[in-house]
Amino acid sequence: MSIKQLTSLFIFFFIVLFSFSCAFAMEDIGDTETVKVYFNGEEISFHVAPQFQNGRLVVPVRPFLEALGAKIAWDSERGSVVTAFEDKTIVLHVNDAMIEINGDFMEVDTPAVIVAGTTMLPLRIVSEIFGLQVKWDGEKGVVEVESKNYIPFRQLKIGDDLSSPVLQWVETSRQESINTSLELDNKVYILSSLGWKPTGGYDVKIRSIMWKDSNWRVTVESKEPLPGQPTIQVISNPYDLVCVDLSRVARPYTIVYHAISR
Repeated sequence: MSIKQLTSLFIFFFIVLFSFSCAFAMEDIGDTETVKVYFNGEEISFHVAPQFQNGRLVVPVRPFLEALGAKIAWDSERGSVVTAFEDKTIVLHVNDAMIEINGDFMEVDTPAVIVAGTTMLPLRIVSEIFGLQVKWDGEKGVVEVESKNYIPFRQLKIGDDLSSPVLQWVETSRQESINTSLELDNKVYILSSLGWKPTGGYDVKIRSIMWKDSNWRVTVESKEPLPGQPTIQVISNPYDLVCVDLSRVARPYTIVYHAISR
């Protein structure tokens, strides 16, 4: 085989190898335009799309930290973000791989960066420092961030495949204003209902279920029409139904309801 043929063969294998590597990398990180980020089951809305830097997903600072309930401050002189969550305070300097954690320093592979005029932070690094769990589904392009005391649950409705006892319980219970639960087949069904209402404009949603003081703290958010607000003049029956798989949580449990309105 001539030198020219060997060179051509080498170039061919290089192109194939390079193409395979790129395809593998893209499959691994997913499509950055469709990445969705959830915190404790609620999707976080971003004005600048999450994207990858050095193989790490970075997201806009403020919406992510606000979703966590973290405190945020901007130090314009140092070009840094100061954020506090529970017992940890982190200082991130833009384009600086050294971050400060409760006064100690740690080097990371992806610093905070500026994208389209927005400060972006490395999601996984910050989440894990704060003691949060991060799950990445590359096929769906979904990142789930969860608190250590978060109890995962699934939203249900009457049209879902519910057993007859559950369906009958829901149909009976949702006719009154009530927060109640039913344990059946290693699952706990939690129902929040506002009962029969004379008009539309009412809504109720189970926002979160968290471990707190050895209890399940179920946060229920409800709303009703404002005075003078136009509503559909039809009888409504607003309710929300969720299911917790007991195989994923510890027993025993006591449910405590926390009501908020909007």
